[in-house]
Amino acid sequence: MRKILLILLLFVSTAAAQENALDYIPDASKESIVKLNENLRRTSRTLQQIAGGISLSGSSVTGILPLSKGGTARALTDPNADRIYFWDDSAGQTDWLTVGSGLGITGTTLSNTAVDANTSNVLFSFAGNGTYINGQSGFTASTVLNAAPTGFAYWTALSDGFQTLIETKVKKLSTFSTVTIYALVTVSAGTGTIQVDIGGATGSTTMTSTTPVWVNFTVDVSGLTTGSVYDAIVQMKNSGATNKTCVISIIAFAS
Repeated sequence: MRKILLILLLFVSTAAAQENALDYIPDASKESIVKLNENLRRTSRTLQQIAGGISLSGSSVTGILPLSKGGTARALTDPNADRIYFWDDSAGQTDWLTVGSGLGITGTTLSNTAVDANTSNVLFSFAGNGTYINGQSGFTASTVLNAAPTGFAYWTALSDGFQTLIETKVKKLSTFSTVTIYALVTVSAGTGTIQVDIGGATGSTTMTSTTPVWVNFTVDVSGLTTGSVYDAIVQMKNSGATNKTCVISIIAFAS
């Protein structure tokens, strides 16, 4: 109310000054009168702008607007990065919140980018038995149920062309682009090859050991579509058509 009365008083004073300019300055020249009227009109326009609201867009606006008036209560600077405006209660002031690890800002969206550390990165695994066990114990592979254990269990390819031994499924996630294969393998003779195909992306390695050895290789799956499920196939062959290539255990890790 006090501000309105002040503005009205200034308007009245301005009008009175304009009407009686010659009375206040009886000896003023015409040039002085023109200047006076020009200044009074400028003052009138300024008062009208104040009455209509003050613009905060000008570079001449200074001072800090308190929180109670809708301001920030402090002078903030451009962080030159995506930040979140927040109240820091320990510091008793507003500030820019930095997004930590596990979160990301894309456009106007805040997303969780963390990978669950408790989630296994094993995509698939199969295990047999490459050590002979005497007696009636061990992993049994037989054509009939309840057969006597043979003491060994493994997958065998007797061919010089790739034979599919294991088939499973893999879902491509954004958290991995490479699959690393570890396999316990052996051959009866010649050079064996083990290959893993995941959705058309392949990786392979060779072996010549006639006793079980661990080998490893990778499959680049970065070109597969995230969220899609693909066939995963384990294949083997040997350089000699009558030679055996065997895989006892195999495990696939995503990274």
